[in-house]
Amino acid sequence: MSACAGERRVNGTVPLLSLRGVEKSFGSNRVLRGVDVDVFPGEVVALGGENGSGKSTTARILAGVLAPDGGNVVMDQLPRRLHNPGEARALGIRYVGQEPALVPSMSIRDNLSLSSTGWLRAPDRSADISRALAEVEWLGDLHRRVSTLSAAEQAQLEIAKALLDRPRLLVLDEVTTRMPDPARLLDLIRRLANEGVAAILITHRFREIKSLADRAIVLRDGQIVGELSASAITDARLSEMMAGRRISALERTPSHRREKVILELDALKVSSTRPPVSLRVNAGEVVGIGGLMGSGRTSLLEPVAGARKPSQGHIAVEGTPLRPGIGAAHKAGIRLVPEDRNRQGLLTGQSIRANIRLNAYRAFQRPRTREDRSVAAEIIRTMRIKAIDSRAAVKTLSGGNAQKVVFGREAAHDPRIFLLDEPTRGVDAATRVDIYALIRERAGRGAAVLLVSSDMQELITLCDRVIVLFDGAVAGELSDSQITEEQLILLAAGSETATAAATPAVEQPTSTTERHRS
Repeated sequence: MSACAGERRVNGTVPLLSLRGVEKSFGSNRVLRGVDVDVFPGEVVALGGENGSGKSTTARILAGVLAPDGGNVVMDQLPRRLHNPGEARALGIRYVGQEPALVPSMSIRDNLSLSSTGWLRAPDRSADISRALAEVEWLGDLHRRVSTLSAAEQAQLEIAKALLDRPRLLVLDEVTTRMPDPARLLDLIRRLANEGVAAILITHRFREIKSLADRAIVLRDGQIVGELSASAITDARLSEMMAGRRISALERTPSHRREKVILELDALKVSSTRPPVSLRVNAGEVVGIGGLMGSGRTSLLEPVAGARKPSQGHIAVEGTPLRPGIGAAHKAGIRLVPEDRNRQGLLTGQSIRANIRLNAYRAFQRPRTREDRSVAAEIIRTMRIKAIDSRAAVKTLSGGNAQKVVFGREAAHDPRIFLLDEPTRGVDAATRVDIYALIRERAGRGAAVLLVSSDMQELITLCDRVIVLFDGAVAGELSDSQITEEQLILLAAGSETATAAATPAVEQPTSTTERHRS
């Protein structure tokens, strides 16, 4: 079914952009199969579909990153051949992808000053830089290196860079999953649309599609399977079109919490500038960590995962003090699904099999090819990873399928403590259901789960308790029916009007280490 309607006109205009019969294959994997799309000036079009449906490939063709194998890209009613990103930018197309596209070793200001050819622009762009940063509400130091920024901060800067020269078409691929406050980005897109800027929004968050899109176009297996007007967009209709089947609702399930304490953090400080945090996680318990960007959510996981030595305090696993280091954490049964899968979790140039079997061998140990193939095949099957086979390079996968590789690899170790940092970022509704089921299954087997998420509904759905951080400190703790969007927002903002039922601070346990010292 075509998403466009030939001579269709909106508000008396012709399409700004049209795709006509666009085809794309990677080897024998046919990713796009005759895609037709129209986008009009000032229109926000949501592009939906499961991971591997062809959304990101479509976006990258528009960005000039990939060339189509067949069909045409039409801009201003003229066929265009976008050989590189520079040609797309010359037409007013600005693309922000799922992963950071900044130079880590350079400062924020220099990144924003880079031209499309890689040269630093003249200093007279300062006014444009200030304006673009103001639009994304950036308040940070422009002289910081990009390598020191979080994924959320990098996403802010990439949006600002896209706005330096007023775009005609914004193509945003799962950007809201990396933004500190997605609602503000949606407001910005809405303002730009009112000024005539068109936008293609790729997101798995149905709420964003319903609140912003003029139309939703759904891809499945590289083909357009339907289009919904704004008034016809519902969660049920979107999920059914994307998956080709009904997807059960995401509902809370009974807790698996047991009395046995698995993980203890005692007055833990991740840096000298952060206040100490103490908490306990019991066997079978899912504890969420909420808060806004910069509140210290991710940095709280790092010392538990062995990636960072705390400046103060102690960590204990089932009463035994945890030594620093990733090796010690793995030995204690701790596994981490990191926030930034490409930088921290994957070797993107290597195969799925190599990534799944990462760290499976000691130095100079002979590979067990048959076992490697069997383990990789099982994870591909259980995680429903869309790939030709386990020899496919991770860089050929969609973002969501790459995330499944990381999640499947770490879950396969049957962790006693499962650390999850934005585990469903960039995944579709069906995959989200699968990952939630796996998290619950691990908790049911007695694992302690510590979940960092910027998705409030995810915290509400999965967690027995949610600890909310504000400026590095515990603002409060919510449990069971207390876990609501309103209370999460109030605590994350440091509001004093949060419910009195919310514990103002997490219980400060006397750690096993401290008991031994005394």
